[in-house]
Amino acid sequence: MRILGLLVIAVAARAELLKLEVSPQRDPKEIHGKAFFAVDPRAASNRGIDGISRAATNANGRVEFSADFVIVLPEKPVGVLLYEAPNRGGRGMKNTFNRAGDDLMGREGLMQVWVGWQHDVAKGLRLYAPEARGVSGLVRSERTSDEPMERFSLGSGGHIPYPAANTLSARAYYRDGEDGLRTPMPAGSWRIDGTDVVLTPPGKAGRTYEVVYTSNDPAVGGLGFAAIRDFVSALRSGRDLGVALPKVSHTLAYGSSQSAMALRGFLYEGFNVDEQGRRVFDGIFSNVAGGRRMILNLFSQPSRTAGPLRDASFSRTDQPPYTDWDLLAKYKDKSQWPKIIHVNSAYEYWGSGGSLIHTSPDGARDVAPPDSTRIYAISGGQHGPAPFPPKRGANANLPSFNDYKWAHRALLVRLKDWVVNGVAPPESRYPKVGKGELVSLAAYSSGAKPKTMHRIFQLNFASEPPRTGKELGPRIPQADADGNDLGGLAMPDVAVPLGAFTGFNTRAAAIGGEGELAANTGSYLPFPWENVVARYGSREGFLTKVSSATKDLVRNGYLLERDVDTVIKRAGAHWDWRQPGAGSPTARR
Repeated sequence: MRILGLLVIAVAARAELLKLEVSPQRDPKEIHGKAFFAVDPRAASNRGIDGISRAATNANGRVEFSADFVIVLPEKPVGVLLYEAPNRGGRGMKNTFNRAGDDLMGREGLMQVWVGWQHDVAKGLRLYAPEARGVSGLVRSERTSDEPMERFSLGSGGHIPYPAANTLSARAYYRDGEDGLRTPMPAGSWRIDGTDVVLTPPGKAGRTYEVVYTSNDPAVGGLGFAAIRDFVSALRSGRDLGVALPKVSHTLAYGSSQSAMALRGFLYEGFNVDEQGRRVFDGIFSNVAGGRRMILNLFSQPSRTAGPLRDASFSRTDQPPYTDWDLLAKYKDKSQWPKIIHVNSAYEYWGSGGSLIHTSPDGARDVAPPDSTRIYAISGGQHGPAPFPPKRGANANLPSFNDYKWAHRALLVRLKDWVVNGVAPPESRYPKVGKGELVSLAAYSSGAKPKTMHRIFQLNFASEPPRTGKELGPRIPQADADGNDLGGLAMPDVAVPLGAFTGFNTRAAAIGGEGELAANTGSYLPFPWENVVARYGSREGFLTKVSSATKDLVRNGYLLERDVDTVIKRAGAHWDWRQPGAGSPTARR
């Protein structure tokens, strides 16, 4: 971020947040700038940060670092701070919570806050971390392309890669399928060119290529958790930061996918207590993290998150522990625990071990969450709802457009009420082993399924690639007679179905890996139109049932009353699109 005409605000010397540099404000409600920190590497709260003992220190023996930040001020603050962990440097919660012209976060009086935690983003909100000097280690770069490719970056998704220290000692492998045999690539078929890998001849679509190399002096990426802790703690403490901010009495955090994994890692590593022993977040909303958890060790690549053909298989982010009982075990007492809401779509059960947050690691038995946690599994949801009307893309089926973000809006309000007023949110809704709702792939009853789901193994990272150990037991939601999921939270698309919505899709032959689980994508499998008419009779009959389903969701706390009309209108559009001659898909079931 380029900052002109900076206002530099010094903070008390004892603080972990040293100063703020605030850029000129284009919008009086938005404050942008950079925060500067210094932490004691010897303090118990910081010693666990990987590599901190190898970072340079200032004259006071502190490790200095900085991070970009943004604060959005509400017109009528209510004392509640909502922090979003940036996803790859971006701000996304506005698209989740503020919908159909309704500024929910503003209306609820939330002060919205972002501070960078990821050290390798090339643009957006970033952490600027010092190096762990004199440290060498192995880095693994993986890429699966949907088309033939001649080269790919050593980094992930346009992020800053670790440079190769010695290209001659690097090794490369390929495999076909997520769980395919790893085969060494012959000499002359690949090379490292700067920060790219060049394949000769071009790599095959759907094939996974993997390069392992040595790099030096990595960033101390674990300071990203300290940046979140110390920035939010400073805002909450009410210290004079040189900018006019509302008083903060309660703090919430939100993360989605990669950034939800960051919040799970933040909790597990003990950062929800600041250096003065105070709780940092009162409530956490974790969206579509599955069972994954961010680990910010040296040479970590935070944008690589485990999943099928996601450029990050055999990943540390897949490893146990998973349940909140385990994530919160490091805290001395429950007063330091936040209230937690987990939302996972059905895809997270197929593609990222979502069931493991409420089962034993082998998937054999249910493990109920703590009373301070709620878990909501979205029946028939994909990682992020597809636009409506859907387009098939490169996969075998139409994607799932089951729009469950309407539930997010209600659940954010419920989390706020839980934290501020002690009003408990709705009971958890997720499939259970004991009820036959959560099963293995072999026991899944629907015929339309991929040949595999994402498998998770215990991994030994003493070497790269890691050695594979015992297989763990993620499970998937069982299907009902229609092909829709059992046991989860059914939004109107699934509660009153015109087709089957699933958490899986499969790759088509054109992009390679035919039949493999498609990353982040569910399916919409439309019912034959004659079956739809037999079930509902007419559009009016269908919408009557949709109206009843939305009322149930409102009554039970999963939908806001103000969103009902929009949800019913979208259901009507779905019916209209499905009518013969209206451009809808042909039936395939």
